[in-house]
Amino acid sequence: MKKDRMNKKLIQVVFFVSALVVAISGIAFASSEGGGVHNAWLTVDTWKVLNFGVLVIGVFLIARKP
Repeated sequence: MKKDRMNKKLIQVVFFVSALVVAISGIAFASSEGGGVHNAWLTVDTWKVLNFGVLVIGVFLIARKP
């Protein structure tokens, strides 16, 4: 009985410590610098949006045919 309770407590401690490590590493990752330059909108972004629009229209036209 005592050994079973000890195993349960050990599992709880391991889970708590691992959750704490994940939370702390998430905070450290979120507080990092992140790359520097923030460009608003590039020409490449325009072409990506246009290509996505053409893809969506094409999939819609193919999917609606019976």
